Amino acid sequence: MKQLALAKDLLEEAGMDTDQEEHGRDDLLELVTHLSDYQIILWGIHEKEVVATELERFNENGKNFIGLFYQNGHYEFVTHTLDPKPARFCYKCSKFAGNNHFKACAAICNRCGKYDCHPGK
Repeated sequence: MKQLALAKDLLEEAGMDTDQEEHGRDDLLELVTHLSDYQIILWGIHEKEVVATELERFNENGKNFIGLFYQNGHYEFVTHTLDPKPARFCYKCSKFAGNNHFKACAAICNRCGKYDCHPGK
């Protein structure tokens, strides 16, 4: 029940109908506008394909990430992507990266190697 309450809160914040039970593409576009700090990528599988492809990308400068997979009229949450190599979204630097990203993440301090470095403290 908590998920439903959170979903209704999000719809209300976005100025959308909280009593509407099903949401489609137009609703997604409204949420994309409301969630401007989130990169949102939509994947799907076309009729005869066996591998999902990227359908659309929104808010490319967002600091957070929401991945969605669309098939048969339904949206599902995606936690990672497959490109030519496995990739993840780094919440530290807000970029997609491969498995060894931690070695070169732009958010890591070059002097101490920590993410939350505060020189002088």
